[in-house]
Amino acid sequence: MTGRVKEYLLKNRLIQNGEGVVLGISGGADSVCLLSVLHKLSRAMNLKLTVVHVNHGIRGEEAVEDSRYVEGLCRERQIPFRLFCVDAPATAAREKLSVEEAGRKLRYQLLEQVRLETGADKIAVAHNKNDSAETMLFNLFRGTGIKGLSGIRPCRNHIIRPILFLERKEIEEYLETEGLPYRTDSTNLETDYMRNKIRLKLFPVITGEINTRAVSHITDACAEIAETEEYLGKITNNSYAETVKEKEGMLFIDGAAFQRLEKVIRKRIIRKAIQEMAESLKDITRTHIEDVLELLDKNVGKKISLPYGVEVKRTYDGITVYKEDRVQAAASLEPLEIEKNGSYTFDGGTVTLRLLDEGINNDELGGNHYTKHFDYDRIKGNLTIRTRRQGDYITISPGCKKKKLKTYFIDCKIPREYRDETLLLAEENHILWIIGQERISEYYKLSENTRNILEVSYIGGHDER
Repeated sequence: MTGRVKEYLLKNRLIQNGEGVVLGISGGADSVCLLSVLHKLSRAMNLKLTVVHVNHGIRGEEAVEDSRYVEGLCRERQIPFRLFCVDAPATAAREKLSVEEAGRKLRYQLLEQVRLETGADKIAVAHNKNDSAETMLFNLFRGTGIKGLSGIRPCRNHIIRPILFLERKEIEEYLETEGLPYRTDSTNLETDYMRNKIRLKLFPVITGEINTRAVSHITDACAEIAETEEYLGKITNNSYAETVKEKEGMLFIDGAAFQRLEKVIRKRIIRKAIQEMAESLKDITRTHIEDVLELLDKNVGKKISLPYGVEVKRTYDGITVYKEDRVQAAASLEPLEIEKNGSYTFDGGTVTLRLLDEGINNDELGGNHYTKHFDYDRIKGNLTIRTRRQGDYITISPGCKKKKLKTYFIDCKIPREYRDETLLLAEENHILWIIGQERISEYYKLSENTRNILEVSYIGGHDER
């Protein structure tokens, strides 16, 4: 088993030697298998493991016993253990989510919190092949597009699934061989949740009366659908760049270029534009997409209102997608091109730039949330102070890995209502500094090779988010 998992990790490039990994461990069969196997691999691969267990505030003493069991597993293996107690039902009520959705949201937030605190590279969770097949059918029955039929993928950003290739029966056989007991979540035996109905009622019929290899067949189809989705995604991104332009907080779709595309790509471009504007597709349906497509056959000025306050309007040249609050935010601050020395005032605050003398020792420089230093020689274009635009990104690791600014805002839990008014220091779409935040772009950080240093400070009316 350990050898098979290692082969899967390397084949899918999920973990590299020496990385730190935060494990989400519930105490159930899948997660105990994950903990056992990664612990065995940790010495050979020099992995630094940390375990997170979340009590969701649902199952009383049973959940307390789960946490004690997981803590004991970690103590035996000398793995750092973090326990969090949350109130998933209260979160569900407050945010109008199902308890299951709220629990998942809280769990991943805490896993990411620990990853950042420990400096770990990856988060490992214990989904298996059955989970992927169940997810595909769940999405199919509920209503979904191609992406929803691709099941669960081995990796999403830094979240990895090392035992996704294993069926549940293989996991249980491994635990029996290893003499490892596991906890059973009583809510998994209830049929109140749709996923449980699929697992407890539907799958026994499918595998028992139709095809014993149904799980593998479903996940094989998921993999092919995922490849198709990836290919269509590339075409969509290229076509989006050619047909959609952003200006003053609005997205303009060129009608002539748009109409030349295949319908499947046109629909995907509409979804992408709505997602860029709304930052969510949760309540966007097929009907919404079709309504927007039909706008091109309507008179100029015809408008459609979508969830999240998104408006779509027929114009002379095509379609405009916008939100009034984003348009107002964009209009409130025109991008300002700045020089290497000077002060600029925005909304009660002042940004000051100063090119320091050559030869200054980097160690002598201070720095805080409101004063930052950059390698001036790495700046090749013009700098601007502005609010966010489509295509903005920041580099977040010494290897200068790019992250979309929108994704960074979400990861840092910056409220949506603040994102459009947050000041940025930018070189084209590359963000040097989210002004008032601790983070600056790794690409522009000072190094032993730095010769000229640009100091940027902010004083005044910009609250730290």
